[in-house]
Amino acid sequence: MAVRHNKRYARRKAAGLCAKCPNPSPDGPRCGSCQAKANEVQARYYRRLRMKALEAYGLFCACCGTTELRFLTIDHIHNDGAAHRREVGKSGPDFLQWLKKNNYPPGFQVLCAKCNSAKYWEGECPHQSEKRKPEKLFEAFGLLSAV
Repeated sequence: MAVRHNKRYARRKAAGLCAKCPNPSPDGPRCGSCQAKANEVQARYYRRLRMKALEAYGLFCACCGTTELRFLTIDHIHNDGAAHRREVGKSGPDFLQWLKKNNYPPGFQVLCAKCNSAKYWEGECPHQSEKRKPEKLFEAFGLLSAV
């Protein structure tokens, strides 16, 4: 079956046709309509994969508690994300697939984008420190003289 499919694909490609339908496809293997459908299928798959990961680690930011799904991210608890990506070579959708394949292992948490960014830049989220003083934040960014 795969051989027959490959021959059909090769014939259509040589003729400048879409691999999925008889429409012309001058820019690639699929026409615009078939590519749009494929993009939507991929986007739905990614959203499902992301939702399953968020459900596995909690549907709220472990730091501030926000539940707005648009802002939630998966964070490496021990700040070893770069080393982990070098080890397994995964990011984005591939990372979410890796989490699923490995049964959502420990060592990860859900953080909102703001808390995740603060953790990266400052070493911890301001919500985790007791009454963080603005002077320390200005000092960290070299802005103390401006205050």
